[in-house]
Amino acid sequence: MISDSLVEKLRAIPGLKCRRDESMARHTTLRVGGPAELWLMAETREALEGAAAAFKENNSKLHFFEDRHVLVRDGGLPGAWLSLGALGMGVRPLDQGLEVGADHPVAALDAWMKAQEMERVPFLEGRSGTVGEAYKAGLLRGWVRTCTVLRGVRVAEMAPEKCSEKQLLLRLSLRSHPESTEEPVGQLSLLPEQIHALGLPGRIVEDPKDEDAALLIREAGLCGVRLRGARIGCVESNAMVNLGDSSAKDLWLLLLMIRDRVKLHSGIQLQPSLRRLGQGQD
Repeated sequence: MISDSLVEKLRAIPGLKCRRDESMARHTTLRVGGPAELWLMAETREALEGAAAAFKENNSKLHFFEDRHVLVRDGGLPGAWLSLGALGMGVRPLDQGLEVGADHPVAALDAWMKAQEMERVPFLEGRSGTVGEAYKAGLLRGWVRTCTVLRGVRVAEMAPEKCSEKQLLLRLSLRSHPESTEEPVGQLSLLPEQIHALGLPGRIVEDPKDEDAALLIREAGLCGVRLRGARIGCVESNAMVNLGDSSAKDLWLLLLMIRDRVKLHSGIQLQPSLRRLGQGQD
C-alpha cells in the first residue's frame, strides 16, 4: 500500500507525473489491463532521481515499466510503476555520433539517420519497437559508446559492458561508425529476414526451432477467430487484436486456444512471447 505522505512528496517533484489507479489500458499496445496502484512518469533526470530517492528514503519498491507489449491482468498492478516521458524520447546530434532515448521508436531513429545522411545501423528500417529493445536484442552491437542509466538514485553514464539489466535504461550514445566486433553471436548471427521478423508488431508466440509460428496458426485454421472482444490476426496470424471491448482475460484465453489448437493440429507446443503482469483470476 502506497502511503498518502509518499504520494504528496512525489507530487511535489517538478517534472514527475503521479496518478493513483491509472488504467494500464492507456499504456499497453493491446489496450487492456487493470489499474496500477500508483503510476509515475518522469520527464527529466531530476524528476527521476527525485522519485528514486523518495522511494529509497521510504524503503519502498519502485517498479520500472519498460515494455508496453505486455498483458496486464484485469486485477491491475500493485505497487508503484514508473515509465519515461520526454527523458526517454528524442534524438540529438553529437560531434561524432548521436544520442537517442531508449523509448524512441527504432524506425524513427533509422529515418533520422537517413535524413542526416549518416551511416545507418543495419536491419532497423521498418522495424517496430524501441531503441532500448533493439539494444537489448543485440542489434546495436559495436555502435553504442555509452549508456545513460539510473544507478541507484542517480543518473549516470556508463560503458555498455558495465551496465546491469536491472538498471533502468534512459538514453544511448551511438558512434558515427561501428567499432569492429568479434564474430556475431546470439541474435546477430541470424539471417537478415530473421532479424526483421524480430520486429514484427504484436507478436504473441515464439517461433519454434525451424518453424514459423504464424504459419502453424494459419494451418490450424485460426486466422480471424474471435473470442468476445479479442481476435486473432487475419493477415498476421501471430498477433491478437483488441476490437475495443476486450479484457486481459479474453486475450489470455485466446492465446491458450492458439496453443492448444496448434498442439492438436501439428503436435508442436507454442510458447507465449507475451509477458503477463499484475494480479487477477484467469
